[in-house]
Amino acid sequence: MTVFQCASSQAGIAVSNIPLEGKNYKILGPAETRVSWVSLDFGILAFPLETPPIDRAMKQIMAKKGGNALINLRFSTYRAIYLFFTIHTFHLKADVVKLAEAKEAKKENQ
Repeated sequence: MTVFQCASSQAGIAVSNIPLEGKNYKILGPAETRVSWVSLDFGILAFPLETPPIDRAMKQIMAKKGGNALINLRFSTYRAIYLFFTIHTFHLKADVVKLAEAKEAKKENQ
């Protein structure tokens, strides 16, 4: 017999993953990804078996569209507990943008 319990979820939003004030960029379109990791759980003590792959999720989503920054980020996390293991899932949706290089930005402003 296995013990299963769906624990909790959290959600959030962010304007961008890097400061974009005063920078020119082109919106390439929406994208999303999910990444998971496992932790060993003993009641109130938890030991992650790897670092939460949040950076990997952001790199994956930017690579899908060929961009170098994200705007309008929406994210959520979910946990499912199986005996002494917890599976964490991070779901990220965002609009991928490509920052204009300095030469391109000067041409657009003239």
